[in-house]
Amino acid sequence: MASVSAQGSARISGDRLLTFALTLAVLLPLLAFFVVPLVAILGKSLSTPDGIGFANYLRIIGSRRFLELVVNSVAMSGLASLITVILAFIFAYATQRCRLPGRGLLTLIAMLPLFAPSLVQAQGLVLLLGRN
Repeated sequence: MASVSAQGSARISGDRLLTFALTLAVLLPLLAFFVVPLVAILGKSLSTPDGIGFANYLRIIGSRRFLELVVNSVAMSGLASLITVILAFIFAYATQRCRLPGRGLLTLIAMLPLFAPSLVQAQGLVLLLGRN
C-alpha cells in the first residue's frame, strides 16, 4: 500500500513538472516578444532631457493636435456606430416584418458571425487532435 502512495506522489510531481515546463514554454516567448519590447518602449517614453518623468505625456496631452485627434476619433466612432445601427435596424425590420424571398437565408447569413468563433475553434481542435 505504501508503494502505491509513493507512485501516486511521484506521478503528481511529474505532472506538476510537465505543467511547469509547458507554462514556461508559453510564458518565455510571450515575455521575449511582447513584454520586453513594451517595457523598452515605456522606458523610452519616460526618458526626458531632465531624467525620468511624465513630461513627454504632459506635452502631448496638452497640445492642440491631441485634442483634435481625440475629437476626430470620437466623431468617427460615433458616425460608424450610427450608420451600423441604422443599417442593422433596416435589415432586422425587413427580415421580421416584410415578406422577403429567401428570408431564412438572410437570417442565417446574419447569424453566421455568432456561430463562427465556436466553429473555428472546433475545427482547430479537430485538426490539432486528429482522429483518436
